[in-house]
This record gives sequence, C-alpha cells and structure tokens, in this order.
Amino acid sequence: MKTETEIVCIHSSTETQTSTVVKNRDTVVQEILHNNVPTDTLIRCGNQKPTIPGISEITDHLLLSSAAVLRPDILSRLGVNCVINATSELPDTPLPECDPPVIYLRVPVLDRNETDLTPYFELVADTIDQVRQSNGVTLVHCVAGISRSASLCLAYLMKYNGMTLRNAYRLVKSIRPQIKPNSGFMRQLITYEFQLYHENSVHFVYNEVTKTQIPDLYETDYEQMLLFQRKYKNACFIGRH
Repeated sequence: MKTETEIVCIHSSTETQTSTVVKNRDTVVQEILHNNVPTDTLIRCGNQKPTIPGISEITDHLLLSSAAVLRPDILSRLGVNCVINATSELPDTPLPECDPPVIYLRVPVLDRNETDLTPYFELVADTIDQVRQSNGVTLVHCVAGISRSASLCLAYLMKYNGMTLRNAYRLVKSIRPQIKPNSGFMRQLITYEFQLYHENSVHFVYNEVTKTQIPDLYETDYEQMLLFQRKYKNACFIGRH
C-alpha cells in the first residue's frame, strides 16, 4: 500500500520544525524510527505513567487522548516517545524537549464521513508497533479523542494484537466510553478487518432512531436513546392530560 503522508519531525521545542512529503509507508516508518531517532537509544522521557484525566491508556504502550489536555510537561510525565496528531485543523502538538527527541507524525484528515482514513491505517499501526518494540510509548490524538484517533487505535489493535474489530472496539470503549468513529471510518475499518482476516465481526444495520444504516456496535447506544425519547413523549402526554 502506498500513500502520500505529511510527516513532521520535531527535534526540540527550540529548533525549527521540518516537514517533508513522502510516498512509501515502509520508508516513512524507517525514516521516523531509524534516521531521526535510533531505536536502540529510544528511552522514555519520564519515569512514570500517571493517570491524567482525558488521557486513556489503551495498552501499556498506547495512549488515546483529546488535544486539549496535551502539554509538554504532561507528555513528559507520561513517558511519551511518539505523538500522532490525527487532525488537519489543529496546530502541531506541543512537545517536550527530550533526548532522544519525541517522534511526531501528523495524519492530516478531517472528521467527516467522506474522509478516507484507510491509507493511514498501516502507516500508523506500523509506527506504533516499532515504537513498542523499542520499549516506547505512543500517544494518538485528534480534537476530542473520539473518532479519528480512536479509529487509528482500532486499526492498530486489529493488525498487531490479532483482535477482531468488534473486540478491539469493546476494549477501547471499556477504557474510553466516549469513542465513536464516524460511519465512514467504521466502513473503512470493516473493510480493513476483512483484508486482515477474510471475515467481518461488525456489520451495518438499519436503525429506527436515525432512519439510516449504523454499525451494529452502536445499536445499544441508540436503543437507549430511543427508550429515553419514548419515556419523554409519554411523560409529556401524561402531563397534558
């Protein structure tokens, strides 16, 4: 798979940021992890990984977050070695000064159903795993840590943890309940799951509340919404009589 991706490697907060456009995923991963930061010297910037509101620990080497809570001192305290910014509308993530420097990857996409996130699934998954192999920690974020960044984490869990999309979603949602990849991203994840395993664990079904097709993973949420709507209507009816 080939894709054109913007990579921004930040060497320190006092140096000039440099960006380059590259086309081959494998080349990108190797340049990030070997040319910019030798993997044999990759160490955590901090000694502990404390619990910080707004930042969810998906695995011992993968964090999922919104952008609002991120500051250099927070990233340092968490021992983050790699930051993946899955937005096109936000400025670069503020990074701590660290030796070796924090690896920085930008996935410039919008949270829209028509956005094609597929070209980034393997690039991001491969980057996270190579950082893991070097005993590093990766933090993935978008604006709210709900759709774009969550989708990339799900793709990683499918490829490298051998999880079905359904199980990966259940795991991440149990840790970060607010996740909800948009329908377009879910369709792309379903396609990616089939490419990996030649079968699907998630399907789209018709939903009475939205009057459209939704991932069956979301049915419980919408059933609760429908139940609330019915209770509200009944309460209003009783109140008028």
